[in-house]
Amino acid sequence: MKNTRRLWIYVLVILVLTVALFFMFKDKGVICKWRSGDSVNSTQNECVKIQTSCCPCNNGGEEKCVLKSDVEKYNESLKNCPAHGELICATYFNCKIKSCEYDFNKKECTDVPLAL
Repeated sequence: MKNTRRLWIYVLVILVLTVALFFMFKDKGVICKWRSGDSVNSTQNECVKIQTSCCPCNNGGEEKCVLKSDVEKYNESLKNCPAHGELICATYFNCKIKSCEYDFNKKECTDVPLAL
């Protein structure tokens, strides 16, 4: 009886330590998730997903990953699109990007594709 109780205590301690270690190290493998205030110049390396055509990707349009500093340039090109009521978009789902990451080797934004 005494050995069984001791075994349960060991199992419980190991379980608690495993859960604690999991939460301590779960984000350590993530590369390039910048937050404002990081020591690296984060605004140069922040990537965002943007709409690049008049229609959004959930209505047949296109999307792309770009540097946050380039978003205004793309928004400027969308100003030439027809007004919302005058635009006819396809009714098919064309979204292919789940999220965006900065690739330090290529020095550009890359997309993380959706798993469809």
